[in-house]
Amino acid sequence: MNRTLCLKILYGVILISLATIVYWSISNTNKDYRLVTSLFIGLLLLIPGRISQYFYQDFYTGRKYMNKNDLDKALYHFLQFERCIEEKPWKKTVLWMTWSVYTIDILAMVKHNISCIYINKKQYEEAEKYIKEALNIDNKYPLPYLNRSIINMANGKKEECINNIEKSIKLGMNNSKVDKIIKNMQSVYANIQSVE
Repeated sequence: MNRTLCLKILYGVILISLATIVYWSISNTNKDYRLVTSLFIGLLLLIPGRISQYFYQDFYTGRKYMNKNDLDKALYHFLQFERCIEEKPWKKTVLWMTWSVYTIDILAMVKHNISCIYINKKQYEEAEKYIKEALNIDNKYPLPYLNRSIINMANGKKEECINNIEKSIKLGMNNSKVDKIIKNMQSVYANIQSVE
């Protein structure tokens, strides 16, 4: 079992547990206090998102611009965020509040996103540089292998392309319905969390 699948299962169990606890707490509260209890629990559940929004503003803003295909603005915010994380590595721990499934390192994630921008700009050497950096940080992160396969295909290296796709699948990125839901949820979350 790969790490990605383990994280998907773990987050599924956490979500089901939280839903059960919330349901139990509200249903076992006196009817007169159910609204207050519901509001209190709702506010508690918002705290992790507000913390990640505060520390990861440039990351979410970069994702928002990347989703809008405004690559220059996205690149600017991702590079700002990369510099911030490299200067203050303790901010990496906030990633656990964002439900990351494919990597356990935000610096690897932002380097992957930067590589996506360079691929879209057809600047493959620069993209490959960031892919290598992302994989040096987290070699179990499946998404950079997909990016590398795109570069391989653009350069006419079919066999290397297939090998990188197979690595990505082996590490848990199989483009399943769950992966598509995660991608859509991440886009929506980035739009909500960005400050611009």
